[in-house]
Amino acid sequence: MINFSNVSKSFGDRSVLEDISFFIPDDKITIIMGPSGCGKSTVLRMMIGLMKPDCGKIEIMGKDITKISNKEVFELRKNMGMVFQAGALFDSLKVIDNVSFFLKEHKLKSKEEIRSLSIEALKFVGLEDSANLYPSELSGGMQRRVAIARTIVYKPKIVLFDEPTTGLDPHTSRVIEDLIRNLREQTGALILIVSHVFQTAFRLGESIIYVDNGKILFEGEPKDFVEIDNPFVKTFLGPEGKNIFFNYNI
Repeated sequence: MINFSNVSKSFGDRSVLEDISFFIPDDKITIIMGPSGCGKSTVLRMMIGLMKPDCGKIEIMGKDITKISNKEVFELRKNMGMVFQAGALFDSLKVIDNVSFFLKEHKLKSKEEIRSLSIEALKFVGLEDSANLYPSELSGGMQRRVAIARTIVYKPKIVLFDEPTTGLDPHTSRVIEDLIRNLREQTGALILIVSHVFQTAFRLGESIIYVDNGKILFEGEPKDFVEIDNPFVKTFLGPEGKNIFFNYNI
């Protein structure tokens, strides 16, 4: 469903991505990893058309989004959902209004259907009883779950997660990870996660793409990733990362 071919991106004089190419399979949970500032989040933003590459091709569901019109990009986005790192909820709206915002804004369903779909999405994340609360009344973990509900309410075929467990305690992180796995199992959606949290990457990841210095240094299975003989990867993992992998896979 997702294919990057010779993509480069710079911000001023700073090169973030240099001629990268990769393919995201639709039958695995894929993790993009790398140190801060390596371009992981930039990859996500280009996927959904929030920014364009300087050169290269980005194919989403068979369409090169660097060449199609804004209207066509919008139509394509109906098949995609993105969960931002901090949740990005509207503070002035109740939880249920946050979840239903996209459907209401674009009049994609009737009022009755929108409410039904919103409650269904909140039930999936275990927050149907919080429908009439405001984001400020929720914990950080609950806000992340509302963000997931808002993303899945229109049943996208592709779901992108930007650092879904960063800053959360271990128990809450596991709740979010379980939701992501259940989403994959119940809907068959393509799941792509950007994360530098080893626990999340090794608990969920079936395929890993490692980005550093603007280039892809690894693409493959987690078991091969922790054994790669590359100084950048070894520095990123350290002894902790390798131990975490084996703790999750014994």
